[in-house]
This record gives sequence, structure tokens and C-alpha cells, in this order.
Amino acid sequence: MKNNDFIVKYTTIVLIVISSLLTTGCSSGYNADLNGKWQLISFQSKGTIQLPVDSIFYNFENHIFVVQNLSSFSNQAKAELFGEFFQTSDSLIFKVVDSGYPLGNFFWTGNERKFKIDRISSSVLWLSDSIGSYHFRSYP
Repeated sequence: MKNNDFIVKYTTIVLIVISSLLTTGCSSGYNADLNGKWQLISFQSKGTIQLPVDSIFYNFENHIFVVQNLSSFSNQAKAELFGEFFQTSDSLIFKVVDSGYPLGNFFWTGNERKFKIDRISSSVLWLSDSIGSYHFRSYP
């Protein structure tokens, strides 16, 4: 059974890569500063609660993303979300394609999310949505 899960997971990832490669040439406005690994360092809710975070990582390559929760509180050695994202002029739109873990482990409530880009450079990424603000640093 685990072998089938492995095959399905990696077939899904291959399909994401192929579809992303096909759409990359047609899309505009992609900011290459996103490529790489980003560590979520803080979350500020609209209700002014600020939480330090250091175990959630967003990985971007072209139009593919992986979100990892490396916290021991997630009850998993390395919980991950896989999907694709699209960038508009001021937003990132994420669509989860594969997750074998509860979305709450990643501060997500559904398979799609839209973030407003508040700030982006090669070292800093600030995103916000209706829930709050997310501050990331580029991870070496």
C-alpha cells in the first residue's frame, strides 16, 4: 500500500512539473526573487496577536511550491504540501495538489489561498491575507 502512495505522490509531482513548464512560457509577471527556500519567521494576526514561527518553510521553483512543517508538534517527521502557484501583479495564488497531512499543520484552512505581496526582495518576503501578515526570510 505504501508503494502505491509513493507512486501516486511522485506521479502527481511530475505532472505538476510538466504543466508548470508548459505554462511558464505563457505567463508574465513572475518574480524570480521568489525562487528558493523561505522561512516563515513571524505571523501577525488581524487581532494583533504576533506569533514567532521558525519551523514552516515555503519552497518556490518556477510555478511549483512545497510547504514544509518541520515542527515536532506536527506529529510528523516532515509534513509537506505540494502544489502550484500563480503570481499576479500584487498577489500569489496557491493551489494544493497533494497533501497527506492536515492543512492546519501549515496554518491553512483550504486547498487554495491568495496572498497579497506586501514586500519582496531577494532576502525578505512579506505576505498578507484576510487572516494576517506573514513575514519570511530567505533561507540559505
